Amino acid sequence: MMFFLVAGAVIVACALGWALGGYKWKNVRRLGVPAVTSIAALFFLGGWQQWVLPIVSFFALWGSTTIGYGIPDPTDEGSPLGRFWYKLLNQNFKAANIMTRLTVGLCYGGSLAILGSFNIVQMLLATAVVAANTVLWGAIIEDAGLPIIPPLTNCELAVGAGVGLGWLITLI
Repeated sequence: MMFFLVAGAVIVACALGWALGGYKWKNVRRLGVPAVTSIAALFFLGGWQQWVLPIVSFFALWGSTTIGYGIPDPTDEGSPLGRFWYKLLNQNFKAANIMTRLTVGLCYGGSLAILGSFNIVQMLLATAVVAANTVLWGAIIEDAGLPIIPPLTNCELAVGAGVGLGWLITLI
Protein backbone atom coordinates (compact mmCIF):
# COMPACT_ATOMS: atom_id res chain seq x y z
CA MET A 1 0.00 0.00 0.00
CA MET A 2 2.79 2.42 0.93
CA PHE A 3 4.54 1.74 -2.38
CA PHE A 4 1.48 2.82 -4.38
CA LEU A 5 1.03 5.98 -2.30
CA VAL A 6 4.64 6.92 -2.96
CA ALA A 7 4.24 5.94 -6.64
CA GLY A 8 1.22 8.22 -6.97
CA ALA A 9 3.13 11.06 -5.33
CA VAL A 10 6.11 10.49 -7.66
CA ILE A 11 3.90 10.52 -10.77
CA VAL A 12 2.18 13.75 -9.66
CA ALA A 13 5.52 15.36 -8.71
CA CYS A 14 7.03 14.38 -12.07
CA ALA A 15 4.02 15.75 -13.96
CA LEU A 16 4.10 19.06 -12.10
CA GLY A 17 7.89 19.35 -12.21
CA TRP A 18 7.96 18.60 -15.92
CA ALA A 19 5.25 21.14 -16.70
CA LEU A 20 6.83 23.82 -14.49
CA GLY A 21 10.10 23.23 -16.32
CA GLY A 22 8.33 23.69 -19.63
CA TYR A 23 6.53 26.79 -18.43
CA LYS A 24 9.28 28.84 -16.88
CA TRP A 25 11.72 27.07 -14.57
CA LYS A 26 13.86 24.62 -16.56
CA ASN A 27 15.81 23.52 -13.50
CA VAL A 28 12.66 22.17 -11.87
CA ARG A 29 12.52 19.69 -14.74
CA ARG A 30 16.26 19.19 -15.05
CA LEU A 31 17.05 18.75 -11.36
CA GLY A 32 13.74 18.36 -9.54
CA VAL A 33 12.32 15.45 -11.52
CA PRO A 34 15.56 13.40 -11.39
CA ALA A 35 15.82 14.17 -7.66
CA VAL A 36 12.26 12.98 -7.00
CA THR A 37 12.70 9.73 -8.93
CA SER A 38 16.12 9.02 -7.43
CA ILE A 39 15.25 9.83 -3.83
CA ALA A 40 12.02 7.81 -4.02
CA ALA A 41 13.94 4.86 -5.49
CA LEU A 42 16.23 4.86 -2.45
CA PHE A 43 13.32 3.57 -0.38
CA PHE A 44 12.55 0.60 -2.63
CA LEU A 45 15.93 -0.75 -3.74
CA GLY A 46 18.13 -2.85 -1.51
CA GLY A 47 21.82 -3.65 -1.14
CA TRP A 48 24.39 -1.85 -3.25
CA GLN A 49 21.65 -1.02 -5.74
CA GLN A 50 20.00 1.22 -3.17
CA TRP A 51 22.75 3.80 -3.52
CA VAL A 52 24.43 3.23 -6.87
CA LEU A 53 21.47 2.95 -9.24
CA PRO A 54 19.56 6.07 -8.06
CA ILE A 55 22.74 8.16 -8.35
CA VAL A 56 23.45 6.90 -11.87
CA SER A 57 19.78 7.40 -12.79
CA PHE A 58 19.80 10.96 -11.44
CA PHE A 59 22.73 12.02 -13.59
CA ALA A 60 21.43 10.17 -16.65
CA LEU A 61 17.98 11.78 -16.39
CA TRP A 62 19.51 15.19 -15.69
CA GLY A 63 21.67 14.83 -18.81
CA SER A 64 18.70 13.66 -20.86
CA THR A 65 16.63 16.69 -19.90
CA THR A 66 19.37 19.06 -21.07
CA ILE A 67 19.39 17.68 -24.64
CA GLY A 68 16.41 19.75 -25.76
CA TYR A 69 13.83 18.88 -28.40
CA GLY A 70 13.18 22.12 -30.24
CA ILE A 71 12.72 21.94 -34.02
CA PRO A 72 13.90 24.90 -36.13
CA ASP A 73 11.18 27.36 -37.12
CA PRO A 74 11.03 31.10 -37.86
CA THR A 75 11.00 31.95 -34.14
CA ASP A 76 13.59 29.43 -32.84
CA GLU A 77 16.79 27.86 -34.12
CA GLY A 78 15.88 24.60 -32.37
CA SER A 79 18.08 22.30 -30.35
CA PRO A 80 21.11 20.58 -31.90
CA LEU A 81 19.14 17.30 -31.89
CA GLY A 82 16.11 18.95 -33.48
CA ARG A 83 18.29 20.58 -36.14
CA PHE A 84 19.91 17.20 -36.85
CA TRP A 85 16.58 15.44 -37.46
CA TYR A 86 15.14 18.41 -39.33
CA LYS A 87 18.06 18.42 -41.78
CA LEU A 88 18.20 14.61 -42.07
CA LEU A 89 14.47 14.43 -42.83
CA ASN A 90 14.58 17.14 -45.53
CA GLN A 91 13.07 19.87 -43.36
CA ASN A 92 9.91 17.87 -42.65
CA PHE A 93 8.83 19.52 -39.38
CA LYS A 94 6.38 16.78 -38.28
CA ALA A 95 8.76 13.88 -38.96
CA ALA A 96 11.66 15.73 -37.31
CA ASN A 97 9.50 16.47 -34.26
CA ILE A 98 8.50 12.81 -33.93
CA MET A 99 12.09 11.56 -34.28
CA THR A 100 13.44 14.20 -31.90
CA ARG A 101 10.83 13.36 -29.27
CA LEU A 102 11.48 9.64 -29.78
CA THR A 103 15.21 10.17 -29.26
CA VAL A 104 14.81 12.16 -26.05
CA GLY A 105 12.03 9.81 -24.88
CA LEU A 106 14.38 6.86 -25.27
CA CYS A 107 16.97 8.79 -23.25
CA TYR A 108 14.44 9.60 -20.50
CA GLY A 109 13.22 6.00 -20.40
CA GLY A 110 16.73 4.58 -20.44
CA SER A 111 17.68 6.86 -17.57
CA LEU A 112 14.85 5.42 -15.49
CA ALA A 113 15.39 1.86 -16.73
CA ILE A 114 18.68 1.87 -14.84
CA LEU A 115 16.55 1.49 -11.70
CA GLY A 116 15.16 -1.82 -13.01
CA SER A 117 17.95 -3.72 -11.27
CA PHE A 118 18.97 -5.24 -14.59
CA ASN A 119 15.60 -6.90 -15.15
CA ILE A 120 15.60 -6.64 -18.94
CA VAL A 121 11.80 -6.84 -19.27
CA GLN A 122 11.24 -3.98 -16.83
CA MET A 123 13.99 -1.94 -18.41
CA LEU A 124 12.65 -2.35 -21.96
CA LEU A 125 9.04 -1.78 -20.91
CA ALA A 126 9.86 1.39 -18.97
CA THR A 127 11.92 2.75 -21.85
CA ALA A 128 9.22 1.95 -24.42
CA VAL A 129 6.41 3.46 -22.33
CA VAL A 130 8.30 6.69 -21.62
CA ALA A 131 9.43 7.05 -25.24
CA ALA A 132 5.96 6.36 -26.68
CA ASN A 133 4.35 8.74 -24.19
CA THR A 134 6.88 11.46 -25.04
CA VAL A 135 6.18 11.09 -28.77
CA LEU A 136 2.41 10.94 -28.27
CA TRP A 137 2.11 14.03 -26.09
CA GLY A 138 5.05 15.93 -27.55
CA ALA A 139 4.64 15.40 -31.29
CA ILE A 140 1.35 13.73 -32.20
CA ILE A 141 -1.26 15.41 -30.01
CA GLU A 142 -1.18 19.04 -31.06
CA ASP A 143 -3.93 20.38 -28.82
CA ALA A 144 -4.75 18.74 -25.50
CA GLY A 145 -7.51 21.20 -24.67
CA LEU A 146 -7.71 23.83 -21.98
CA PRO A 147 -5.01 23.49 -19.33
CA ILE A 148 -5.99 21.54 -16.23
CA ILE A 149 -3.63 23.75 -14.20
CA PRO A 150 -3.12 27.05 -16.04
CA PRO A 151 -0.58 28.16 -17.22
CA LEU A 152 0.91 24.64 -17.38
CA THR A 153 0.15 22.72 -20.57
CA ASN A 154 -1.64 19.38 -20.49
CA CYS A 155 0.94 17.92 -22.89
CA GLU A 156 3.82 18.79 -20.55
CA LEU A 157 1.88 17.37 -17.59
CA ALA A 158 1.29 14.15 -19.55
CA VAL A 159 4.94 13.78 -20.58
CA GLY A 160 6.02 14.28 -16.96
CA ALA A 161 3.43 11.77 -15.74
CA GLY A 162 4.83 9.32 -18.29
CA VAL A 163 8.30 9.79 -16.79
CA GLY A 164 6.80 9.03 -13.38
CA LEU A 165 5.06 5.97 -14.82
CA GLY A 166 8.38 4.78 -16.23
CA TRP A 167 9.83 5.08 -12.73
CA LEU A 168 6.96 2.96 -11.39
CA ILE A 169 7.45 0.27 -14.05
CA THR A 170 11.12 -0.11 -13.16
CA LEU A 171 10.32 -0.78 -9.51
CA ILE A 172 7.28 -3.08 -9.61
